[in-house]
Amino acid sequence: MTALDDPENVERAFEMGAFEYVAKPYDSLSLIARTKAAIRFSRTRMELKQKNRALSELLKEVEAQKDMLDENLNYMDTLIDILDHKIKNKLVPVISYSETFMNNVGGGNAEYAFGVINSASIQLNETIEDILTDMRARTRTLGKKERDVDIRGLLSGIVQKNAYILRDRGMQMSIDVEEDVPEEIITDITLFYDILDNLISNAIKYTEEGGIIRVHCYISDKEGHAGEFGISVEDNGMGIPSEYIDRVFEKEFIVPLDGYVRKENRTGMGLYLVRKFVSALGGSIEVSSILGKGTRFEIHLPLRIPDQSSVV
Repeated sequence: MTALDDPENVERAFEMGAFEYVAKPYDSLSLIARTKAAIRFSRTRMELKQKNRALSELLKEVEAQKDMLDENLNYMDTLIDILDHKIKNKLVPVISYSETFMNNVGGGNAEYAFGVINSASIQLNETIEDILTDMRARTRTLGKKERDVDIRGLLSGIVQKNAYILRDRGMQMSIDVEEDVPEEIITDITLFYDILDNLISNAIKYTEEGGIIRVHCYISDKEGHAGEFGISVEDNGMGIPSEYIDRVFEKEFIVPLDGYVRKENRTGMGLYLVRKFVSALGGSIEVSSILGKGTRFEIHLPLRIPDQSSVV
């Protein structure tokens, strides 16, 4: 409250931190209203300062967690390298030589001993591979990095990768990308590639010679997934018995299939990792199958287009 309401003194008062002023003579209603407004402003300013301090502390904590995550990822990468190159690779000659000696020592205790070594080495190799697969999955999901991904180019690369086995087994693969699917989407290219590569490799593995693999990309209009990016991978292979459908994504679960001759390539990790990677991308996956006729996997992912900040 002041009697000095000339512009020079008013300016000086505001520079010194005043929020409002009332010049004499004044009326009580105006004074009360201005005082209440000043109190509200002061409280709001104090609350903002407190929230800014809390936000600064939170940002520091997030940065510290990020540094810790980066450190852990680097540590896991080192462990993966040790297991893969310095331990797992050392087992290759052990397995090879033990099998050679086992088949050429002419029976007896020596053959039995080399058989034990060979069997134990193979089991250890498989155990290390399972550990490596799980560790790689963890590093990929934790270290997720999004970028613009060329859908059609990525699918073309997967087709080229599998071209030899498709031709060798007389199989066909069709890629159908609908016109309204954008040229690029924003996602983690490593996870996205591994999802499609696993599903397509799985379809090839479980489809007999002369079979057909169909990959379909579209913008979904399905209830609960409208506007999302949809991908389906379908084969006309062996199919999955209905009693195992709910278990196909379980870790290390292998569907029992009578007469399946390529069992040595089945680890039970592929579909488990697919669901893990799909979840990391914020999506969902469903499976349907008819025994003896084929299997269909359908994925829905959030549709994010480059130069557009919103998620469709």
